[in-house]
Amino acid sequence: MKYIIFLIVILIGLQSCNKEEEVKAPDQASTKNSLLAANSWERKVDYPGVGRIDVISFTIGSKGYMGGGYDYGDFWEYNPQTNQWTRKADLPGDKRRTPFAFSIGSKGYIGRWVPCIGPKNFAIHVYEYNPETDSWLRKADYPGSSDYGVASFSTERFGYVGCGMLLYYDDDPDDEEQYHYDRSEQKDFWKFNPETNKWSRIADFGGGKRSFGVGFSIGNDGFVGFGSSNAPQINPHKDLWEYSEALNTWIRKADLPGTPREFLVAFGLNQKGYIGTGGTGEYSGPPSHLSDFWEYDPSTNIWTRKADFPGGNRQHSSGFAVNGKAYLGLGMPDAFAPLKNDFWEYSPGY
Repeated sequence: MKYIIFLIVILIGLQSCNKEEEVKAPDQASTKNSLLAANSWERKVDYPGVGRIDVISFTIGSKGYMGGGYDYGDFWEYNPQTNQWTRKADLPGDKRRTPFAFSIGSKGYIGRWVPCIGPKNFAIHVYEYNPETDSWLRKADYPGSSDYGVASFSTERFGYVGCGMLLYYDDDPDDEEQYHYDRSEQKDFWKFNPETNKWSRIADFGGGKRSFGVGFSIGNDGFVGFGSSNAPQINPHKDLWEYSEALNTWIRKADLPGTPREFLVAFGLNQKGYIGTGGTGEYSGPPSHLSDFWEYDPSTNIWTRKADFPGGNRQHSSGFAVNGKAYLGLGMPDAFAPLKNDFWEYSPGY
């Protein structure tokens, strides 16, 4: 009898251990799916407007916003949960260009060209977007010395804009373009305070004069770099600089190990910075458009190459980050191909 009771106790104990092991065992299917999603791209529904370049973008809450571009004024909201676009109130002001865009809290901010008479042929009117009312409100004009090719980023309280170049306007009716940039790059940088609706000048950009660079933020730290300067020919850059608000100074960080570039895309995501695509400025030689994609870790000051953008080589694209994912699309594949309106999601996998 004792042996029977002892055997029953052993069997019950073995069953309990087996049950415990089953609860703790990893979900192999879930782990596999997670690994497949890491550092990967997935095509989403196309941007609903026609293919174009230089589209502005920013994030508010759990939604992404894109619009404008070269000679367009439509504006759209993207919902990552439903993979759907919804048209919103058109961008105000002149439709030719929108030099910059950023978001602060629950509002978005853009700069729009306005032809004028003075040292600059174009003023930049600034507007605030309120997603709750789907409306635009005029704010203080951007006072910087450039009107095109600027870099921008935003932190929890402020927006930052600077560098870029000047344009000149040609009123010759036989000139189809009528406005041109003269590659006279600038390096002044400005801070916008939405609470006071005022701009204040900060330290000039540490990397010197340039245009067509990018900015991104990681938490409350802002980073600016890349772009190009004309000395005496187009000279693309690969440097990165961090702005210290406490010291009002720029601190040089590690250069990108990849190709120097302009007209690229950049955003901050999950405490890392990301840049990709762009062009080298070598328009008369081999294909100058790029598709590589890079991650910057500010804690180690190291760049890591990630999965290339699967939409192909291009420049003048646009993107934003929301809900732990990044989104990139549109742009120019090369000088003679139709402009793109495709849209892709990037999953970093952490």
